Amino acid sequence: MEHSIALVTGATSGLGHAAAHALAGEGWREIIVTGRSLARAKQTAAH
Repeated sequence: MEHSIALVTGATSGLGHAAAHALAGEGWREIIVTGRSLARAKQTAAH
């Protein structure tokens, strides 16, 4: 999705984490991730 933005809540674990990775694998260029832990959100974003 070249011009779309995805917002994934709870991206630091579980379904949110899997959804963020799935969207990245499908070619989404902008994925905003949120979660309770800043360190874990940074880890998710880095992968």
